[in-house]
Amino acid sequence: MAFCSECGTDIGTAKFCSNCGASITQSTGGNKPSESLKKAPKERQPEVDLAQFTDGFKCDIKLTTERIYAKSVGLEETYALRSVDGIGVYDDLDKFKDDKLKAEQKAIAVKNTGIMFIIYAVLLGIGGLYFLTDGPIYAIIMLVCAAVLGYYGNQMLEKSKKMKAEVKLDSYVKIIISGNNKLYLFNKKAKDAANVAEFINKVEETLTKYD
Repeated sequence: MAFCSECGTDIGTAKFCSNCGASITQSTGGNKPSESLKKAPKERQPEVDLAQFTDGFKCDIKLTTERIYAKSVGLEETYALRSVDGIGVYDDLDKFKDDKLKAEQKAIAVKNTGIMFIIYAVLLGIGGLYFLTDGPIYAIIMLVCAAVLGYYGNQMLEKSKKMKAEVKLDSYVKIIISGNNKLYLFNKKAKDAANVAEFINKVEETLTKYD
């Protein structure tokens, strides 16, 4: 006589319990429940993609049920969800202010140079008109120089206006790993950049469930 160690059913000499289906090995005493074979390890669930963010350029970050795969300019890393403390967007305002100040200083210098070129162009133009009757060759040379200086002076004035507008605010997806920030630069003006908030919400929701 033998008994199922899982449910206690008398299974006689059978190798499997007719009640619960457990595999049986008979005990040496013949009147005690026998030990069942070890259960097979639980099958691991496949990794599933949950969400993804890309700016269409260099930044691409994917969330799965187990990991975060992140890459951007100069960075490409994989993080297990258990190591992620949080996620968000970081705008580098300090760098933006510094770049803007430098751009304004350069723009002023370029603008002043352009104004100086235009002043010289006006003076050469007046001189060229003065010598137009007495020395036509000199007059033509002066007028040509005046036109060239005037053109470059105007170009420099236009450039000085654009220099301030060219300053950009650097924005990053910030992944916090064990208290350290990992920054992934993305183009905030890209078409799909607005999706970053939705992606971050999905990551935070997944981290909450994981914990």
